[in-house]
Amino acid sequence: MRIGVIGATGKAGQVILTELKERGFETLAIVRSPEKLANDVSFIQRDILAITKEDLAPLDVVISAFGAKLGEQAKHLQIVRHFQALLKDTNKRLIIVGSGGFLYLDNQREKKVYDKIRLVKKRSKISEQSYDLLKSSQGFEWTYMAPPIHFVPNGSRTGSYQTGTNVALYSQKGKSEISYQDYATALVDEIENRKYLNSIVTVSAR
Repeated sequence: MRIGVIGATGKAGQVILTELKERGFETLAIVRSPEKLANDVSFIQRDILAITKEDLAPLDVVISAFGAKLGEQAKHLQIVRHFQALLKDTNKRLIIVGSGGFLYLDNQREKKVYDKIRLVKKRSKISEQSYDLLKSSQGFEWTYMAPPIHFVPNGSRTGSYQTGTNVALYSQKGKSEISYQDYATALVDEIENRKYLNSIVTVSAR
């Protein structure tokens, strides 16, 4: 299986790429700044909206770990439309490293994370719109992988996590969080297990 990672030089993208390589997958990094990659990584240099069907043709799975800069979150809607055009009727799989800001806070499903954390509401609303747009996709499989409320860059790898759909998950300590390392483990597990096809999935520490 050959897997492409868009944004492979970003914080999450680097960890995901490393996880894939350690587990024996053939990888292709799709990046704007290839000089930030390790020497042994195959890559093509592209802006995300300049990616072509030909670029993706050799791939079975495409992971988008693209992170928009502050003030440019609306680009996520353009990106979903671009993927829909590129992947329609290809039967490939798209996995988006998404936002947990629009998850429901609990099983009552009355309030969302952005209702509690007002600071993230604007950008989380845009992520929610991009997810809603993704649901209209045809001709390829997709998974929107939402981190929990706290996505921890420097956390340790535990190898233990739990998954759900559109409700924030909490650990036994009452925290909704996961390290980048455990998130990457869960993402690659999902590629192998194919449990959340054409669906949102969230993941959290146990």
